[in-house]
Amino acid sequence: MKQTASTIWNLKIRPVDAPLIERLRRASLIVDQPASQIVRQAIREKLDQLAREFPQIDATATQQTTVTN
Repeated sequence: MKQTASTIWNLKIRPVDAPLIERLRRASLIVDQPASQIVRQAIREKLDQLAREFPQIDATATQQTTVTN
């Protein structure tokens, strides 16, 4: 099976958000899932929520060009 390339994003967490990282670490241990998987799921859910209000989020590049022109 051919593997697809991955895109890696590095996110900077401010010291004030340290409790968020600790909470994510605990969640990862408790549910026995990688933190990255929990973050991907949370981002997907938030984008789905935003897309209901802003449909252009899910528009294809062709649709976006048409809408802006």
